[in-house]
Amino acid sequence: MYFKLHSGTLNGIGGEIITIEVDLSRGLPTFSIVGLPDTAIRESKERIRSSLINNGYKFPMKHTAINLSPADLKKKGSYLDLPIAVALLCATEQVISRMEEPILMIGGLNLDGSVQQNRGILPIMVAAKAAGFKKIIIPSQNYIEAGYIEDVEIIPVNNIVEAVRVIEGDSEIDTVKFNTSWDETDAEDEICIDYEDIFGHESAKRAVELAVAGAHNILLIGPPGSGKSLMASAIPSILPALNKEERLESAIIFSSRGIDNSSIMKGIPAFRAPHHSASSSGLFGGGTNPVPGEISLANNGVLFLDELPEFPRGLIEKLRQPISEKNITVIRNGASYCFPAKFMLVTAANPCPCGYYGDDKKECQCSDNQIRNYRRKFSGPILDRIDIRIQVNRVSPEHLVFCKKGENSKSIKKRVTAARKKQIERYEDYSFKNNSEVPPGLIDKLFILTAKHRNFLVEIMKRHDFSGRSYHSILKIARTIADLDNSENIEIDHIIESVAYRFI
Repeated sequence: MYFKLHSGTLNGIGGEIITIEVDLSRGLPTFSIVGLPDTAIRESKERIRSSLINNGYKFPMKHTAINLSPADLKKKGSYLDLPIAVALLCATEQVISRMEEPILMIGGLNLDGSVQQNRGILPIMVAAKAAGFKKIIIPSQNYIEAGYIEDVEIIPVNNIVEAVRVIEGDSEIDTVKFNTSWDETDAEDEICIDYEDIFGHESAKRAVELAVAGAHNILLIGPPGSGKSLMASAIPSILPALNKEERLESAIIFSSRGIDNSSIMKGIPAFRAPHHSASSSGLFGGGTNPVPGEISLANNGVLFLDELPEFPRGLIEKLRQPISEKNITVIRNGASYCFPAKFMLVTAANPCPCGYYGDDKKECQCSDNQIRNYRRKFSGPILDRIDIRIQVNRVSPEHLVFCKKGENSKSIKKRVTAARKKQIERYEDYSFKNNSEVPPGLIDKLFILTAKHRNFLVEIMKRHDFSGRSYHSILKIARTIADLDNSENIEIDHIIESVAYRFI
C-alpha cells in the first residue's frame, strides 16, 4: 500500500517543498524514515502513534517505510508530523482522499492529536505558492501569517481529525482569506516616544531626520544622560511605512525565528536594539541549524547599537561587510545560507570611558591613553561607513524646565516620507531606492555638480584629508539635504552642512 503527500521544511529563511512517500508491506512491524531526517523527525513515530490511537485510528503494524525527498536535503523540525500521519491513514485506507489536486500540509502533533504551532510557516507557504500549490493546510495558531498569502486557499486546522476532513473533501472547514489591510500604504500609530517630548537637541534632531530621510548610518556621541538613547528610540516614530514587498520580506525573517510579526504586517519597520553582550551568532546569524541574527531581523528597519564601544571590537569590525553588501552569508556544515541585512545603523557612544570628555559641566577623569584605546573600537573603517556623526550635549536644567515642546514626530515623518518618495522616483530604474545606497560608480551620473561645486569639494577634501568613501558620503548626505529642501540640485549650502556631519 502506497500513498504520497506534500509538506515543507525550513531551510535558513527559505521554505523547501518535501514529498512524503509512505509504503506499507508485509513483514515484521517496523517504522523507518529515510531522506536525511533530523532527530525531531526521527522521534515523530511516537507522536504519530499516540495521535492516531487517541483519535480512534489504528497505527499500522506492518513494515512501514517513509521516504522524504529530495533525499539530499536535510529535513528539520516537526513540520512533517501531520502529513506523515495523514499519509499513513490514506495508505492503510482508513481515510479515502478525495483531493483532486496536490495539497501541501504542515504541522507538528501533540500526543492527543492536536496540531502545534510551528515557526517558519510563512516562508514555507511562499515556497508552496511558487511551486503551484493551490491549497495549504497549516496549524490554526499560524492563521495570522496565512493572511500574507494571496491567491492560495489556506486551511487552518486544530487537530488531525480536521485535517482528515479536508482530505476527505469536507467543504465546511473554514479558510483564511488574504488580509488586504497589510497592503495599505501607511502604518498605524503605535509609537510611544515622540520627538516633541525631547527638549532641546535641535541640531541632533536635524541630523536624525537627515539620517532617516536618506537611510544613512548615524553615530550619536555625548556624555551619559544627554539623551542619545532616547533620541534613537524615537526614530521609529518618523520611519516611513514599509511597502508590500518589504513587509513580506521582513515578515518571512521574523517567521523563521518564530517572532511575532504583526507590527511588520501593519507596515511598522523593525527596530532592533541588541545588548552589547550579544554573541556573534546572535548578532549576525548562525547556529547548528542557521537562523538569522539581529542584523537580519533589522532588515528594512533600524539596528540600534547603544554603547557601541562596549561591543567586542571583533563584532564591530564584522559589521563592515553587511553594511556594504546588504546581506550576510553564513557557512555551516558545507551549506551556504544568505540572510538579507539592509538596515539603517544607529549607534550611540560616550566620548570616553568615564563619559565626560569635552563636557562643560563635569571634568573628565580619563587619561589620554584610555581615551585613545576607548575610541579605537569605533575608529577607522567602521567609522568611515557611518555617514552622519553628531555631538549630543547635555541639556541645561533651565532648558529642561522652561523649554516648550518642539516639532512633533508626525510633522517630521511627513518630510521624511516626501524625501523618500523623491528618491524612489529618482532611482526607479535601479535596484536601490535610497540616497545612502547609491554605488560609487553612479554618483557622478545621478548627482549633477557644476565646476564650482567640484572645485569647492576639492578644497574640502584637501583641507581635511577625507577618504574616497568620505567624499561619497558627503555627496549622498548633501543629496538628502537637497531632497528635504525640495531642491532639484545639490547646492553649496547643502555640501557645507553635509561636511559638518563628518567631524567626530
